[in-house]
Amino acid sequence: MNQKEVLKRHFQSGNSLTVLGAIQKFNIYALSQRVGELNREGEIHVISRMVSLPSGKRVARYSLK
Repeated sequence: MNQKEVLKRHFQSGNSLTVLGAIQKFNIYALSQRVGELNREGEIHVISRMVSLPSGKRVARYSLK
């Protein structure tokens, strides 16, 4: 299974993901690029929204629209 298929299943299961989560769970370092590919293929539409971590840092969290 390739990275896009892994992400597609993850998102279709109702889960969201940050870059750090993608690295830790799936060893995927280029999350935004894979999300862009999924969106261009048109099967699913993944969106990103900025969230604040307890440290105050803001990161993008990806999920299905």
